[in-house]
Amino acid sequence: MKSNIMEKLNKQIEPITTLVIIYLALVTISIALYALIQIYVDDKSTASNLLSWTATLFATIALLYTFNSWREQKGSDVLSRLAEECFYKSYTILDKIEDLNKDYEYKLNNKCRFDLKKIELIDIEIEDLSKKIKLITDEKPNKDIEVSLVNLKHNYNKLFIKLVEFDESINSNDISTDKILENYKITFKELNLKNLVSLSIINHKLMDYIFHRK
Repeated sequence: MKSNIMEKLNKQIEPITTLVIIYLALVTISIALYALIQIYVDDKSTASNLLSWTATLFATIALLYTFNSWREQKGSDVLSRLAEECFYKSYTILDKIEDLNKDYEYKLNNKCRFDLKKIELIDIEIEDLSKKIKLITDEKPNKDIEVSLVNLKHNYNKLFIKLVEFDESINSNDISTDKILENYKITFKELNLKNLVSLSIINHKLMDYIFHRK
C-alpha cells in the first residue's frame, strides 16, 4: 500500500521536477548569453530581452511537455478501461470452464454426450478476449499475458478435440473399458486445470494495467 502511494506521488512530482530543471537550464543559458554579450556590447535592455525570450521558450516547451504527458495519461486510461473489461470477461470464461469441470464427472461416468455448442461458445469468448488483450499488449507488451493466452488457446483447442473424440466414441459405442474412460477423465482434468491456471495468470497481470502499474 505504501509503495503504491509513493509511486503515485513520484508520477505527479516527476513532470514538475522536469519543468523546473528545464526552466533553470534556460535561465542559466540566458545569464551566460547576457554575460557574453556584455563583453562586446554595453546594453542594459539585453537582460530584459533575454528574460522575455526565456519566458516565451519555456512557455512553448511547457505546453508541449504538458500535452505529451496528458496524451500518455489518456492512453493509459484507455488501456486501464480495456484491461478492466478483459478482467471481467476472463472471470466469466473461468466460471464457465469451472462449470464444465463439474459436468465432466457425471457425463463421463454415465457415458453421456457433451453439449458441444456450449464448448464452441466458450471458444468464441476466448477468441474475443484474445483480440482485446492483443490491443493492450501491442501498446504495452507483457510476456506473461502473451504466453498464458497462447497456452489457454492451445489447451482449450486440445480439450475441444478430445471432447469431440469422446462424443464420437459414445455415439459409436467405442468406449468399452473403464481404462479408456479413466484416460478421458485424466486428460479432461489436466487440460481444464491448465486453462484455469492460464486465466488466473492473465487476470493477475491485467491488474497492472487497471491500476496503471504497467
